[in-house]
Amino acid sequence: MATDRPDYRDPKELRAVKVYTVAQESRHLIIHNIPALAGEDQILQDLVDRLATAGTVQAWHKQPSTAPYTNSALVTMENIQEARAVKRQWDDQPFYANLLQVYYSPEHDTVDDVRAKLLDRRVNVEQRIASLTRRKTRNKERLKRQQMDVDGNAALIGPAMPALKQQEASIPALASEQPEKHDQGQSQGPGPEPVAHKRRRRI
Repeated sequence: MATDRPDYRDPKELRAVKVYTVAQESRHLIIHNIPALAGEDQILQDLVDRLATAGTVQAWHKQPSTAPYTNSALVTMENIQEARAVKRQWDDQPFYANLLQVYYSPEHDTVDDVRAKLLDRRVNVEQRIASLTRRKTRNKERLKRQQMDVDGNAALIGPAMPALKQQEASIPALASEQPEKHDQGQSQGPGPEPVAHKRRRRI
């Protein structure tokens, strides 16, 4: 059995394969394992008030319980984003000493609900693709600028040795200057005659 799934995809019962699609999400939530204590209505109202911190609760109804000494409730949020937030925040969280169990209830969806969540999913996918495309374009431009800097700049090899391209460019310039200096030396004519040193005679 798989034991390394993310928490939001972890089922209550371990299974070899877990299929999860946007069709299984819903703005309708069923909450089980609510304690059935004295003053049940007050406890349910307290739970609804706490769920309202994650979004707008449009409606809620008491449901038949699945276990003794507990209650269940069907809660309808304003949109699917708020339903995701409620499920993420309250699933397997303690409430009056019981761990709440929050489930999506797509069987309560209307045609408009299905259309809205599929359109929402389409917009999210398009935004994600656009974000990845922009990131890929920026990475390509950055790599291109780095390559241009490497090709255009004269990097030094060692502390004082210029790159090979600079050495090759400087050799023709030196070769063109040497004949000019030689011609200038020949056109100057003979230089001064050397001075003969006389030997002094000792007296």
